[in-house]
Amino acid sequence: MEYLADYFRYWGKADPAVETGVSWHPLVYHCLDVAACGQVLLRCQPAWLDKMAVLSGLDPVVLSPWLAFLLAIHDIGKFGDGFQALRPLGIAQQFGIQESSQGFRCDALQSSSCLCKNNLGEKR
Repeated sequence: MEYLADYFRYWGKADPAVETGVSWHPLVYHCLDVAACGQVLLRCQPAWLDKMAVLSGLDPVVLSPWLAFLLAIHDIGKFGDGFQALRPLGIAQQFGIQESSQGFRCDALQSSSCLCKNNLGEKR
């Protein structure tokens, strides 16, 4: 079995309406996509970066990488159990994780025996 880094096992976007399986986008890729799109927008609209530089008091050359970083971490909370517990059915099975009626700990993806309750009340 091919090794998959743990951070690739967290979902960021999903479309549960897909009929031929689960269509989902790893959270790490979603965060990088948003940062890349933000950088392209700032390059296409330099006045936006200039305005943010004036408002922040930072040089645009210094501000630009900070904005990319902030965009990349905009959804960092989605790595938490609360969000991951909302995942569409099928994502856990793709990683060979056995779920039970007791719940599943998303921060312990390497261990299918780590369980916790879904305290949000959502049906999984």
